[in-house]
Amino acid sequence: MSSEFLNFSVQFALVLLSAAFLLTVLKVIKGPTLPDRILALDMLVATAIGFIAVIGLKTGYTLYVDVAIALGLVGFLATVAFARFILARGQTEEGREKKRLEESQKQSETEKPSVEPDTNSKVVEKPSKKPVTAKKTASQKVAKTPRTRSRKTPKKPETKS
Repeated sequence: MSSEFLNFSVQFALVLLSAAFLLTVLKVIKGPTLPDRILALDMLVATAIGFIAVIGLKTGYTLYVDVAIALGLVGFLATVAFARFILARGQTEEGREKKRLEESQKQSETEKPSVEPDTNSKVVEKPSKKPVTAKKTASQKVAKTPRTRSRKTPKKPETKS
């Protein structure tokens, strides 16, 4: 009776793991964003660990447990590496939208000329700032050395005593 129950349980677990594997592969293929695909790849690793564990139970070999542990460690490191990749590239949809909003706000602010009163009560318009360009990648920043501008302090008007 117990070997019959074990065989049924192994077959049932393999069917469920196969269904999970197929659904996860579909998510990897269709995933709308890169983080969704990476999460699906992590789920594939977990499903593979499940397959290895079930096969280890079926055959009785304890070596499969070691293989499953090694796969779990490699899968975890791969997920962390992919997460760092996403963080470095900023490929999340929210990040792109935030950057677009910030750039449009900066451009709308630079288009408005600001007015400051002078000491002689004349109105002087400040020139508008340069438009904001796209941020440079790490390789572009390394290629050029930063230039420093020397700013002269404006002379204060002389007062008669």
